[in-house]
Amino acid sequence: MRTWGALGLAVMLMLSANAAKAGEGLRLDVELIADELVAPLDLTFAPDNSGRRFIVDQTGLILILTPGNQVLPTPFLNITDRVVLASTFDERGLLALAFHPQYAQNGKLYVQYSAPREGDNICVDHDGQVPAQPEGCPLQYTRRISEFTVSPDDANQVDAGSERIVFKIQWPGRKHNGGGLAFGPDGLLYIGLGDAGLVHGPEGDDDPFDVDADLLFGDLLAQDLSALYGKILRIDVDSGEPYGIPPDNPFVGDDGIPDEIYR
Repeated sequence: MRTWGALGLAVMLMLSANAAKAGEGLRLDVELIADELVAPLDLTFAPDNSGRRFIVDQTGLILILTPGNQVLPTPFLNITDRVVLASTFDERGLLALAFHPQYAQNGKLYVQYSAPREGDNICVDHDGQVPAQPEGCPLQYTRRISEFTVSPDDANQVDAGSERIVFKIQWPGRKHNGGGLAFGPDGLLYIGLGDAGLVHGPEGDDDPFDVDADLLFGDLLAQDLSALYGKILRIDVDSGEPYGIPPDNPFVGDDGIPDEIYR
C-alpha cells in the first residue's frame, strides 16, 4: 500500500477545482490542509448543502473536511477492522463512496471495499473463470458494496452497525480492482469493477510485454459477457432485496449474461 499523504490530497483538491471556461487562463493554487493521511483515493460532497467534503482513505476511513478546511479528528466512518489490506503494496481496501441522492432525507451512503474471503477458493475450482493454481490464491477476497446510515444523533458520524451488504463478488487477487461508485441522474447506482487480472504475475516481476498467457485471464474476463469482471454494473438500491434490476438494463432477459451489466 502506497503512502500518498499530503501530496495525494493536494492532487485531488486540484482536480476537484472548477475549471475555467474554454479560452481563459487556468490558475491552480495548492494549499496544504492535511498531511497525516495514508492513501486518500476519493474526495466527494454530500448532497445536503452542508459544504462538507468527504475523504476516502484506502485503509478503511472516511474523514470529514469542513468548509473551513479542517479535518475532523473523529472519522465519519471507520471500517478498518473489516477491510482486507496488506501493510505494503496493495490495490485492495476502501475504494469508493457514493451518497444516496436523497441523503439529506434518508442519511444513506454506499461504499465499495475489500472484505475477507467468503466461500470456496475460486482459484482452485474456477470453471474457466480464473486460472487454477495448486496453492489457490492467498490474496483473494470478497468485494462488497455496502449501505450505511448516518447516526440520527450526529450528522458527522455514521452508524457502523447499520451496514447492509447490497452486493458482493469473489475476487481472485489484490490487483485490477476498479472501484468506481456513483449515482446517476436516474437515481440508480453505477458500480465499476476491474478485470481482476494479474498482468505482471503473482510476484510482479514479469516483463509486461511478455506475459504468460495464463495470466491474461483478466483481459478475457473483461470481454466475457458471462462474467461481471471488467464491467460497469447498474442496480436499483431502492427496490428489491438486496437490490433491484432496472428493467432497461441492456442484457435483461438474455440467457448467460448477468442482468446487472450495463456496459
